[in-house]
Amino acid sequence: MRQTASGTSGTFRVLAAVAVAALVVAGCGDDDDDTPGLSEPADIGAAVEEAPATDADSEPDAAAPDDEPEAADAVTPDDEPEAADAGSGPVRGGELRVFRGIFHEGWDPDAALELGSIQYIQHVMEPLIRANPDGLTLDPGIAESWDYDHEGLTFTVNINPNAKFSDGTPVTAEDVAFSAEEWKAGPNYGILYASLAEAEIVDDHTVIFSMEYPDSSLDAILTWQSAAVMPKDFGGRSRDEYMANPIGAGPFAVESWQPGAELVLVRNEHFYDSERPYLDRIVITENSDRNQRMVAFESGASDLVLVPPDQISSIPSHQLTLAPAHLMHYLGFNTTAAPFDEADVRRALALAIDYDAIVSLGSGTWETATGGIPPNIADWAPPSAPYLRRDLDQARQLLEAAGATGLSVELIFDTGIVNHDLVAQVIQSSLGDAGVDVEIVALDTNSHIERIGSGEYDLDLWTMVAISPTAIDPVGYYSAVDYLYTGYPLDVIFDVLVEFTETVDDAEQAAAITKVQDEIATEVPFVALANQQTAFAASQRVNGFAPAPWATWWYDRIWLSG
Repeated sequence: MRQTASGTSGTFRVLAAVAVAALVVAGCGDDDDDTPGLSEPADIGAAVEEAPATDADSEPDAAAPDDEPEAADAVTPDDEPEAADAGSGPVRGGELRVFRGIFHEGWDPDAALELGSIQYIQHVMEPLIRANPDGLTLDPGIAESWDYDHEGLTFTVNINPNAKFSDGTPVTAEDVAFSAEEWKAGPNYGILYASLAEAEIVDDHTVIFSMEYPDSSLDAILTWQSAAVMPKDFGGRSRDEYMANPIGAGPFAVESWQPGAELVLVRNEHFYDSERPYLDRIVITENSDRNQRMVAFESGASDLVLVPPDQISSIPSHQLTLAPAHLMHYLGFNTTAAPFDEADVRRALALAIDYDAIVSLGSGTWETATGGIPPNIADWAPPSAPYLRRDLDQARQLLEAAGATGLSVELIFDTGIVNHDLVAQVIQSSLGDAGVDVEIVALDTNSHIERIGSGEYDLDLWTMVAISPTAIDPVGYYSAVDYLYTGYPLDVIFDVLVEFTETVDDAEQAAAITKVQDEIATEVPFVALANQQTAFAASQRVNGFAPAPWATWWYDRIWLSG
């Protein structure tokens, strides 16, 4: 990266570390289950045959108007999952079968990078606080309540007295204090918890953390897998022994794990909620072939699968669930080199893009972007003026005034993201209308990351998401990855990070987010192209499935009927 966080405040250092996990999902897009370079697909079995590959160069079929899927309803702590039959309620028992292309990396909370690993760790070694699937709120969990004293600089955690590890041992304040030291010591995520100082153990179920500096985002960060609650001294084992076979206080325990093949989770009989989880077991098959995963679902071998946009029209509407629109497709400009070191040139290209044509590629799951920060998360605020839309005449005028007519540029994109070949073609055609010649270069994920990381590109097509319910999450990510690898100066971002985390006033936080939105809209280091609802298919026997905007969910709220 061309810029670093050195010399900035402690508040900034904490939030800049958001990039550690956001890097994982930045390039996942709707196809996070198609990560290139992984091991061979697991054997699905006789029930599943090889499916023909889809034609990536053809425009996907649009969903029929009458079959337009609805976004998933949020599940709150007081809400039970809805049943397919309105007269029935949640029932215990059964095995959920899931096919995913995200390969589990292991159980170390500080080493987890892929969304799948993050989610599995949260279910086995649950963190203190839960993120609600609505993307807006936080839910009690192991911490049945918490309090941030902004003036006194303390963070108080009240532990659920029913919380127990899967071996039946109660979760105590000493376990939480020990875990916090592990969080802070982590070489990857540790900086996120740098605001935590000493832990005062008041009683078995109460811990008061003194804080080094104000950090109003701490409760959101305590939903991450890196805030996993572990037994003190790893329950008498070494750290390596514990991470190889962890004991946690989440809703599930590990029955078996075959890397690159299968992960089996079973109910934690000592979970703090006596009613949940409803499922007996979860069998997760890891398979990198998205067509095979879809065939597994269609054959009944899988109950739950992520659906690429180009296959949404094949899923009956009653089996389709959409996460709230969030994932952001964007076009980044290399602002460190001519001609994109000029804001008017960047703005001209942004005004030339046919956004409606791009949105149409999502088969009804892509929406027009309304700002440069992904929506449907807490603290989100819009820019002061309507976001960029196509104005071809103004685009041509700006290029002429800047002396930038007749440009020839290169556009790179990640082949691991479904439909980005088509998005690149729309951009190529759109910019051609403004007199800009675009050469498209397709790169595998690793090569793509190398190019943007070194700044060797003109235009970059990619995606990003938040991973916690606060708009300061993506802002922290922008700060740590050079404004989405564009090289644009970070002065405003730095100011906003401090302004946001040093206040608890909603209006002041909204004003800080709007300041970033306005800079993105006027200076255009990158332009948001569309926001996507990630699509999932669930079998008719699956109830209570509610994905968050960033495409993870809580398995303990799912139950099976029939």
